[in-house]
Amino acid sequence: MDEEKQVILNFGVPLTDNLKKEISSILNKSVEEKHFVVGINMKKNIFIQCVDIVDKVDTDNLPTDYVVNLPGLPIAAVYLCTELEARTGVKPAILELHREKDERGIVSDFHFGKIRNLELEAHFSRKKREEKRATQQ
Repeated sequence: MDEEKQVILNFGVPLTDNLKKEISSILNKSVEEKHFVVGINMKKNIFIQCVDIVDKVDTDNLPTDYVVNLPGLPIAAVYLCTELEARTGVKPAILELHREKDERGIVSDFHFGKIRNLELEAHFSRKKREEKRATQQ
């Protein structure tokens, strides 16, 4: 039987070995990181550049529970998620990483925060909206 893997499409900084071990331990799955460089030229169409980046992802063979580590540029993050959802039919789950400061105020490496399932979040938001509308009628 094959080992269960968590595919992480990484559009941010490469994950350290320690971070991959931390994520693997928490999820009880091995981590398969697929790193994509997001070098955005702000003088050109950002959406088209993001489409070109997603063209490098084998979206036809992604598991439905894929996770995305977002790039630092917010608009690129939105465009990448939108394009991935359009191609896969599901909203991606998002990897939340946190940094901590040590006693001297020096920022440490990234640490695992959580995985936020955007598909599930959208479902709960829709349900809440429907319940609110039902009580208003």
